[in-house]
Amino acid sequence: MEVILAIFFIILVVLLIRPVLILVHELGHAFYALKYTKKEVDILIGGHTDESNSYVFKRNNLTIYVKKNPLYWFLGGCCICEDEEMNTNEYISFCLGGVAFELLFTSLIFFPCYYFDTHGALRLITGLMFGYSIIDVLANLYPRVISKGDFVTLYSDGFLIWKAFKGENANREAIQKFSDYYRNRDRF
Repeated sequence: MEVILAIFFIILVVLLIRPVLILVHELGHAFYALKYTKKEVDILIGGHTDESNSYVFKRNNLTIYVKKNPLYWFLGGCCICEDEEMNTNEYISFCLGGVAFELLFTSLIFFPCYYFDTHGALRLITGLMFGYSIIDVLANLYPRVISKGDFVTLYSDGFLIWKAFKGENANREAIQKFSDYYRNRDRF
């Protein structure tokens, strides 16, 4: 019984951690996008292509759309910006910003908990968060196609970095399709 309860607790903690880490990851991308482009940046939490039926948080050039249904929060997120002004190094910084912020965030929570010998449950939760973020970072840095839809193909951060090192920008086509979709979405 104790093992089942422990497994349930671990699954519950991971389910609560995922949306927070998705937001931190996308904020990492947005930080560099705002720094290098000075243009509008949108973050979608709870999917990749649709901001309808979402809570909207706007601050200066940053707009965050969070789906109202919490079950969608586990689907991932997407940071949308116009990256034409970025050179290759800035673009790579933009791509790495998500994983860097995620690791920094979890490290700043995890290591002090162990250093100051906090309560065991808090150490377990922060340890799970740190472990999950490492798995998430590895998954994000693995070059792969995330999804192919009617309007856009999305790539992992690792795929975008790999393409940037080759002198290509795989994200430009996706951003253009995203922009076209957003401008014309009422027609569909």
